[in-house]
Amino acid sequence: MADKALAAKLNEVESSTVSAESSNQVRSLNEKVENGKSIDEKCRHCINMCKICTEKENGLKSKIDELTQTENALQEANLKIDSLKVELVLKEKLKRGSKDEINLLEENIRKGESEIERFRTMNEMLTFRINIKDENIIINCKTFLRKKKNK
Repeated sequence: MADKALAAKLNEVESSTVSAESSNQVRSLNEKVENGKSIDEKCRHCINMCKICTEKENGLKSKIDELTQTENALQEANLKIDSLKVELVLKEKLKRGSKDEINLLEENIRKGESEIERFRTMNEMLTFRINIKDENIIINCKTFLRKKKNK
């Protein structure tokens, strides 16, 4: 009988420890309530998708979407910057080309001005020679006419 009493005591102790362990497990597996949200402490990627996991997943998805939009915006900005750089280089080349063309035209103008001056001096010399020849012709004509009258 003493053995039976000892066995009953052992069963009682075992059942109390088992019930304590199981209640601890139940408590740890049960959801705690924090700020009106349920939290499953054991949940990493729960099969049932508890509220916290879905909120975390939605938060991550929204952050990923936000980062994707930011990355797309950065890529668009980089493309715009590249196109503006190309446009700037083309404008610089056009500007250099225009400056070169302006310098060439200015040089042609200077050459033209020097040629104009040379033509003016030649014209003056030719006009002077023509005037001298005209005077000589007039003088020769007058002398010829005098000689003819005198004859």
